[in-house]
Amino acid sequence: MLKYTKLYIVNMCCTSCIAAVKQLMSEANYPVKSVSLGEVVIKGTLNADENRSLNEKLLTKGFFIAGSLKETTIIKIKTALFEYLNNVLQQNERRKASAYVEQYVGLKYHYLSRLFSESEKMTIEQYLLLLKIEKAKELLLQNDVNIADVAYSLGYSCSQTFSTQFKKATGKTPLMFKQDPTPARVHLNRLTG
Repeated sequence: MLKYTKLYIVNMCCTSCIAAVKQLMSEANYPVKSVSLGEVVIKGTLNADENRSLNEKLLTKGFFIAGSLKETTIIKIKTALFEYLNNVLQQNERRKASAYVEQYVGLKYHYLSRLFSESEKMTIEQYLLLLKIEKAKELLLQNDVNIADVAYSLGYSCSQTFSTQFKKATGKTPLMFKQDPTPARVHLNRLTG
């Protein structure tokens, strides 16, 4: 019976990262079953030398294999938040992020919140807000979208609340950002509070 190994990959936070890791795994001839946000499933197992070699290759692209349960859990939290923002909210599903993260990771939210804050030096809610701001920047750069639609697609019931948070985070209102898109978008693995 064929055994599979799941590796959790740190700094893998978007579709571009998935493509980069897929390419790296293919070029290095690793027997990959699947690559998704924050994880790679390979056929078989890796011995210590193979694990070290793969990690060195990943490091050249800014990724690395999670080495602890804590790192793995942080990856799962970030993946859950990314999926929440890009799938749940985009489908107009109104669920609390905390309930989604708890269900996705399979651990109590209070524990996850404490672990995340200790590790990332910001709360899960602050990180989600940063993700929303970056997603808003992406959406605002599309010509045919209005600010109210952006606000609603990000889970805001009021565009004024969205505008206030956007201005606090970027120094500009969403309309000002549409006219002059600076500050530039921040890569998701570089988000800090």
